[in-house]
Amino acid sequence: MGNVKDFALQLYTDSLLTVTELIIPLWISLGILLGIAMAVLLTLALYLAQKNHQRAKLVESTNQELCSEIAERKLVQEALLRSQQHSQSLLNWIEGIVWEADPQTFQFTFVSQEAERVSGYPVETWLSEPDFWQNHIHPDDRDRAFNVCATSFKKQTEYEFEYRMMTADDCIIWIRDMVNVITENNHPIKLRGVMMDITKDKQAEIEKMQLIASLRESEERYRAVVEQSAEGIFLIDGYSKQIIEANSSYLNLIGYNRQEILQLTLYDIVNIDRETLDAKIDRIFTDNHLYINETQHHHKNGSPIDVAISISLIAYNSQKVFCIVVHNISNRKQVEGALRESQRLTQRINEQLTIKVNELEQRNDEITLLSHMSDLIQSCLNREEAARVIGQFMPLLFPKSYGSIFMISNSKNLVEAITSWGDVITSHSVFSTIECIALRRGHPHLVEDTNRGLVCNHIHAELLPRAYFCIPMVAQGEAMGVLYLSFPENAEMPALPKAKQHLAVTVARQISLALANIKLHETLQHQSIRDPLTGLFNRRYLEESLERELHRARRTQQPLAICMIDADRFKRFNDKFGHEAGDAVLRELGMFLQKNISASDIACRYGGEELTLILPDSSLEETRMRAEQLREGVKQLQIEHRRQPLGSITVSIGVACFPEHGNSTEALVRAADAALYRAKKDGRDRVVTAS
Repeated sequence: MGNVKDFALQLYTDSLLTVTELIIPLWISLGILLGIAMAVLLTLALYLAQKNHQRAKLVESTNQELCSEIAERKLVQEALLRSQQHSQSLLNWIEGIVWEADPQTFQFTFVSQEAERVSGYPVETWLSEPDFWQNHIHPDDRDRAFNVCATSFKKQTEYEFEYRMMTADDCIIWIRDMVNVITENNHPIKLRGVMMDITKDKQAEIEKMQLIASLRESEERYRAVVEQSAEGIFLIDGYSKQIIEANSSYLNLIGYNRQEILQLTLYDIVNIDRETLDAKIDRIFTDNHLYINETQHHHKNGSPIDVAISISLIAYNSQKVFCIVVHNISNRKQVEGALRESQRLTQRINEQLTIKVNELEQRNDEITLLSHMSDLIQSCLNREEAARVIGQFMPLLFPKSYGSIFMISNSKNLVEAITSWGDVITSHSVFSTIECIALRRGHPHLVEDTNRGLVCNHIHAELLPRAYFCIPMVAQGEAMGVLYLSFPENAEMPALPKAKQHLAVTVARQISLALANIKLHETLQHQSIRDPLTGLFNRRYLEESLERELHRARRTQQPLAICMIDADRFKRFNDKFGHEAGDAVLRELGMFLQKNISASDIACRYGGEELTLILPDSSLEETRMRAEQLREGVKQLQIEHRRQPLGSITVSIGVACFPEHGNSTEALVRAADAALYRAKKDGRDRVVTAS
């Protein structure tokens, strides 16, 4: 038993030692792990504390920025509100009407208080009444205003236009509207503009234009008299002796242009000492005495010019102005000097110098005349106008000649005179192209002695000139005609010097080019406005003319009538005789209308067999009487086609008149067409007026 206890005690002691040896390392390891864990937790705690501190600072900074932004926004909103109030106040005090409107309906969404003062209508009426702007534009300006708005709105551009507007008290005012299209994403969202009342400006402008026109007319009359004067005339200030005006004759005399002469004084151009000149002018100043004397003026190149002058005092714009008339006596002085010369050689030299000077002046005058003639011909609309211009200038370019301008006919085998000048025409007015040697050769043909030279067959044998010159007029490789110059028996020799020959060729070339342009213009114009079958104006010209005449009738408060004319049973002609016979009927009707209407009436082909007449200033009763005359006249026509009688024809006519039957071109045409329909329905061959 004791052994067992000892064994058990020994066993317990050994176990306790064994457990102790095992637990102690375990506690040591556990302590180390706990230390590491505590260190990790402490590090993590420090890291989290640092992050929380940073976040707190960030939140605090963000809160401060947010508070600052809120304060700034509040200040901006207050400033914006004050700005809007200030802008509204300015809009109400601005002189023009500031407005905004819907871009689709033109309904006003905002107008300033100025609208009530200008138009007499309250602002509420502007904003509430539909189509307020459209309804209060003057009727004559309404279409134009709509067209401007539509065009500019389509382009989305700023635009400005003027129109008349009706006020609440039935007065008419002028408005200048400046509009801006406000867009967003290339789509218009509103219209914004300013209407300015320019009625006073318009009235002032009209008065100003009338005054300007009166002053211009008076000035033009004065200038015409002065400029056309062969004498040199210039004006000087009575005190400073400064030149204030000069005509072309004086400028040509002394060689200065208009800008240069206005920089000079009387002392600069007159060859008289200052004291003598001042004394003479003082006498005119005090006694209103007319001073006449012969003296010399200085040319621009320094040479003196002998002149006779007369100085008189006139009133001009409340100033004392002297009018000086200058007569060039250089030639007379030269002649007097030549007569005083005893030696013939000196006299001949002076005469030759005079001739040379005259030739140079003549060349200069010829160039000027040719340039002027070319400018005038280029502005002519037809050959008749050009012929009148040529007939006026040719005697000036060739003063010692007679002649004509001949044009080749459309058949290319005849030549006909379109203008002539001189007392005796030595050529036939119409002849064949082969009778002119110049046309046959294609080169100028000069005969200085008709008794010995080769004479063209178109020259009169009984009126044979001493010499003549034929120049073919060619444009773009095509012969247009002939320039014919002839010289009588008493003409000085040589009849046509080289310089004149060159001038004649140049003139022929200028005339041919101008006439070719006129011919082309007439052809194009005729093709654009004429119906090729009837020779009447076409429908496009009808629409343009009717619109123009209706506008004039509205402006002058005069009537305007139109007649719609239709050939009765026209289909019968086509079915029985063929379409060519129908064309012959329409052609005869067109010729009949052209012969039986006045110069102010307009005859057009409306379409098919339907014709239209526009009769300006013709009342309804007058138009009906004239329509009856035309209807009766048509019945008397005897029309043949290929020598086959087509029988008599009748027409039905519908008549409408402005303003009884319509205030627009469409309304008048509809009324006349309806009347024509009733005439057809009631039995044809009659005139019916619109109801």
